[in-house]
Order: sequence, then C-alpha cells, then structure tokens
Amino acid sequence: MTHSAIHRATWWAARSLAAAAVLAAASAGGSALGDSGLPNAHFKTYDTPYYILYTDQDPDMVREASVRMTCMGEAYTRRCMAFGGAIQRKFPFYMFKNAGDYYQFSGAGSSAGCYIFNRTGGRLLARSDPEIGDHVWHTVQHEGFHQFVHMVIGGEIPIAINEGLAEYFGHGIWTGDDLLCGAIPPERLWQVQVLIKANRMSAWQDFFPKTPLRWGDMGDYDEAWSIVQFLVHADDGKYQKPFVGMIADMAKRTPWDKAFVKWLGRDIDGLEKHWRQWWTDLPPDPTRDLYDQATVETLTSFLARASMRGMKFETADAFFAAARDGRLIVDPKNANVWNWLPPSLLETALKDSEKLGQWSVTATPPAIAVKRPDGKTFTGTYVLPRNARPKVMVTIK
Repeated sequence: MTHSAIHRATWWAARSLAAAAVLAAASAGGSALGDSGLPNAHFKTYDTPYYILYTDQDPDMVREASVRMTCMGEAYTRRCMAFGGAIQRKFPFYMFKNAGDYYQFSGAGSSAGCYIFNRTGGRLLARSDPEIGDHVWHTVQHEGFHQFVHMVIGGEIPIAINEGLAEYFGHGIWTGDDLLCGAIPPERLWQVQVLIKANRMSAWQDFFPKTPLRWGDMGDYDEAWSIVQFLVHADDGKYQKPFVGMIADMAKRTPWDKAFVKWLGRDIDGLEKHWRQWWTDLPPDPTRDLYDQATVETLTSFLARASMRGMKFETADAFFAAARDGRLIVDPKNANVWNWLPPSLLETALKDSEKLGQWSVTATPPAIAVKRPDGKTFTGTYVLPRNARPKVMVTIK
C-alpha cells in the first residue's frame, strides 16, 4: 500500500476504535501494573525526548516508535502553543506486542489504543501486533492528543473540539522528521459529503454542547473532525486565529457559546452553513499537494541521512538506485537516534514517487525535487544541525 493509501485508509479502522478514549476514561484505574511497575517481565523502559516508552517490542519497532513519538510531541506543541504550551514532563506510553496482553491490561475492549486517565495522571496505550499494522499510528496520534490535552492544556475543552482535534492529528502524515497535519483522505471526504447531503450532520447549536455520555455515534467523529479542518484551513486560514482564541478561552472554563461569539461572531448558524457548503464544494482529492509534499519530505529525510554518512548523488537515477538497493538504510547496529529510519518508510515513499513526475537531484547545494505534469515543483532541502535530527524543508512553486 502506498504512502498516501496508508494514511487515507487508516481512518476506516480508527472510526471503530476512537471511542476507546471515552470508554477507557470511564474505567480508569481498572488495569494493574506488576510489581516492577511494568505490565509483564518482558517489558523494558526507554527514555525519549517527550515520552517514557514501556514496551516488549523488538528493537526496530522501539526505534521507530521513539522517532515517531518525538515528531508527534513536537507537532502537538507547535500547533497548540498558543493555547496549550509545551510538554514539561515526559508522558508514559505503553506499547504492547501482543493484542491479548493489551486487552487484559487496558480493559478497553477490542481497540487499537486508548488513553486511560485519573486525577493524578494518565497512560497512553497501544497494541502494535501484525493484525493492526501501521493503522496503529492513527490511533496513537489520536489518543496521544487526548493525553496532551489532559496533561498540558487542562481545563474543560468540549468533547466535540477535543475529538475533532484528535482526529486532525490522527490523520497526520509522518515523514521521518515531521508530522504533517491537515490531510483530507478522499474516502473520508466522501463520507462527510454524504452525511451533509443527507442532512445527517447535527446543527452546531446541538453539537457543541454534547457531553461524553451523549457521544459515540461514528458520525460524531466525522462532524468533529470536519469542523476542526474547516476552522483551521478554510478560506486560507481565515478562522484559524479566532479558533485558537476560542480554544484558549474554553480551556479556562469559558462556556463554548460565549467563547464562540467572542471569537467567531454571533452568527453561528451562518458559519455552520458556510462549513456545509465548503465541504460540499471540495474536489475529490483536495489535499493532494500535502500528500505529495510528504513524499518529497520523506525522501529528503533519507537524502539528509545519506549525506551524514558521506554519500553524494549527482543524479536522481543514482539516488533512486541507492534507495532501491537498500544503501540508504542504516544498519541498526550502527544506528543512533538521528540517522536511522525504518525501511518501510522508504519503501512507501519510493512507491509514491513513481507516479509524481520528473525527479532531479543536485549535489551542491544538496536537494531533491520533482516537477509534476501540472507544472508544480516540490523541492526538498535540509540542514544538518550538530547532534540533532536533520531539519527538512519542502518548497512548492
């Protein structure tokens, strides 16, 4: 499955799993740790920049989880700084190799992941067995945001906004050095449009006041996510700053309707009408540029790590030949936290690269670019900070 296809498909699985956060909250404290403080004797503890990882997974999965979770923590902080702040203490994250162990420990039913919290803190949990595969990361990114809200933002954010933002981050695309947010999977776009046209979306006046006890219909997740996507990206980001102000006030326990009127105006019904029309008018693949940017950014991340090892490429053919031969993959025995990325990430990017357009690579300055048939060009560049992950950038012309 290609990079885009993986991320466009994950929401199908996540739709039936996302309610785990609410269910887990209701049964908080139902799971028990062993005498060692870990679920079982096979679990080990790993220290990462934002999370303490507890897992019985193999070393490669530990490496991938460590890098992914770091990008995830950075994305939460970067996107939510205006109303939340930064992660001040590391969060606990439990990753289970065996689904049965996860079910027994979490008590969250047949989910892929959940966030269990209580008054003193909370734990993020996920199963990473072969059955769930890469789909686990949508759930981790979703449930991880609930953990971020609880432990960083605090306050009382309505469940409609909390779940909408969680789904927004759930659709984030990991590129190796970043988590790109704002993707609209075509399949989910279709689902939202069907619900709107069938008049099965709730009026905002009824939807925003929903409580956890009234939450759970899968259409609720579609509506929550679509509202957040609209308020962040519609009309060239026109509503983004007011939306941030609204969340900041709600986090301070301002009632949602007062915060809404203060930041977005009194015409709630008019903005709701605009939201419905905006979604109805979207083309079939509205965030194609973002998916293509993710492919270029991923390949740039591998190019940067090749440069760290002294590798240079004069042509795109030379770069792609090295990629397909496995020469861009660092031997895990020689890997550190900056220079290793999973082979599956490169494999997916290579598949996506085949349909994008004409590729080029320059050695000085180092860059990789693709020109699509429509004339749009994506250029990936990087800098190599000392003792840190590469800083990757993609410009679009």
